[in-house]
Amino acid sequence: MPIPLPNARPWRRRLLVIAACGLAVLPGTAIAQYREVRQGQKGAAQILRIDENGRFNRCAAHITSSAGPLRISWNRDHVYNISAPPLPVSGSLLLRLLDTPAGTFSFDATTNGQRVSARIDTQSMEAVLRIRGRIKLQVGSRNSDYVLGNASMQDIIVEVENGTHRAMGYG
Repeated sequence: MPIPLPNARPWRRRLLVIAACGLAVLPGTAIAQYREVRQGQKGAAQILRIDENGRFNRCAAHITSSAGPLRISWNRDHVYNISAPPLPVSGSLLLRLLDTPAGTFSFDATTNGQRVSARIDTQSMEAVLRIRGRIKLQVGSRNSDYVLGNASMQDIIVEVENGTHRAMGYG
């Protein structure tokens, strides 16, 4: 059913129709917002605040190496996650933390084609916090080594948690 338009010249009528169509599309594009803001630095890790769909989602430690960036994040629901660059795989995928003070930890991982990610459980996170110097990671058959700089993983994770608390209005 056509929209009744005031008596207007044909070019103005077309302009009004185009503007109305454009306004109808704008709300859908706003939903797909993703934004990263650098909140600080701890050792070799950049601390990032990540917003999705216009709302705070998580803070992450972003550590780079020649293998690509490693991220360890803590989200609104206080869930830890680790992610690494993608790897072409078929079948199940494992992400392993190697040589932690408590040994090796394996996690079932998923990939979205851009990152490989896994949830870190509490026991594993306790071991991660004791890592100093470098963190070693294995995704599929690829090993990666990330230098932490002059900070331990505990120092870095405290910054991630503080960023999450601030973003949620707790500090």
